[in-house]
Amino acid sequence: MNHFLFLSRSNPFQSNGASANRTRGLVEGLISQGAAIDFYICAPFFSSKEKSNFINNQVTSQGKLNLIQLSSKVFESSLFHRVYSFFSYPVSKFLFAPKLDKILSDFNGVVFINPDYFLMKSLHQLKKKNPNLKIVCEVSEYLDYYKSQEVPRWLLPQLVRTERFFVKEFVHNLSGCVLMTKALYRFFEDMNLPNCQLLHLPMTVDLSRFVNVKSSSLCFIKPYILFIGVMSNAKDGIDILIEAFNENAQKYPDYRLFLVGPWQYDTPGHLKRISELGLEQRVFWINEVHRDEIPALLMEANLLVLPRPDSKQAQGGFPTKLGEYLASGKPVCATSVGELPEYLTDGESVFFAEPGSIPSFADAIDRALGNYQAAIAIGENGKKIAEKSFNKDIQSQSLYNFLIDLHRNNQCQNNL
Repeated sequence: MNHFLFLSRSNPFQSNGASANRTRGLVEGLISQGAAIDFYICAPFFSSKEKSNFINNQVTSQGKLNLIQLSSKVFESSLFHRVYSFFSYPVSKFLFAPKLDKILSDFNGVVFINPDYFLMKSLHQLKKKNPNLKIVCEVSEYLDYYKSQEVPRWLLPQLVRTERFFVKEFVHNLSGCVLMTKALYRFFEDMNLPNCQLLHLPMTVDLSRFVNVKSSSLCFIKPYILFIGVMSNAKDGIDILIEAFNENAQKYPDYRLFLVGPWQYDTPGHLKRISELGLEQRVFWINEVHRDEIPALLMEANLLVLPRPDSKQAQGGFPTKLGEYLASGKPVCATSVGELPEYLTDGESVFFAEPGSIPSFADAIDRALGNYQAAIAIGENGKKIAEKSFNKDIQSQSLYNFLIDLHRNNQCQNNL
């Protein structure tokens, strides 16, 4: 049995964000291929409920997944949350660095991470002690997107620090890099890393989540248009979505718009604009919902929307939520950013709009709702694209083979 080790700063089996869904899907896919995984979470618990859920996951998880949280501490209060957010690196170094040293000092195999600053710094030091470590990092967007895109002031230092350390130091420790888009693949090819193998691994979706789905317990008022993701203007264009919905509000008076996702720094502005437009009974911010509710909410919606603006983040990345949108079989309105047009065709598998354009996105919504029978067929075509190009089972086999090759190469080098 092939054994891999994953390190993460959060529990993907607890969260329902895009990154968590991606990691969880890959882990479950690797296990289905026959891998055994030790998954170490380098974070405290942030509520008693989270700790209780984690214990339940440990009991019910598959035998080939060993889920380990490296701290049993519960940071329940908002004060602890803020302390951890602003002093994450020193707190993590104190709590987790000695434990990682013990786990990895003699480990002879593949370690899989995301580009988190603490994990990179720790593995950078451990690689000096244990050159047998084969470090694989997944990169899903350009790490320097902050240079051309507005980001929160409090977040900027973390992004700068992470990107600079990755490029100047950490990338030379890598044995493999898993890249979500072809643009990222070309970027890493140009870096000329002789000891680092590259794998293009497109966005993945777990199609089984959309089979035999029970009705949602949240009972959104139908008919409705749905967005699920980050309540951010710069990343996902929520401001454009609200205005585009308003353009169609009178023409489609029965429709409501539901925005599902946790509070962001743009959220107060969204709520203010909804009030100014008199849409309080038509547009609703729902906050985050449990992961298990997502498939039903998507499949009960009439239209799914993703108004992502054009940005360096969009050019290098690929929206994970789009995979779930398509897998639901419902019509999708999206902007033609990044590599989306390489997979989807306007009027055949998606309703495309120009990025950053309110009139264009309003028109995409109108085209979908104005001839809904045709839109249903387009939604089904989008589902076929997801089954062909973003199938978790197909992509996880590619990742499994990639990791196996690295592991075998490591064993051959050790036997020389």
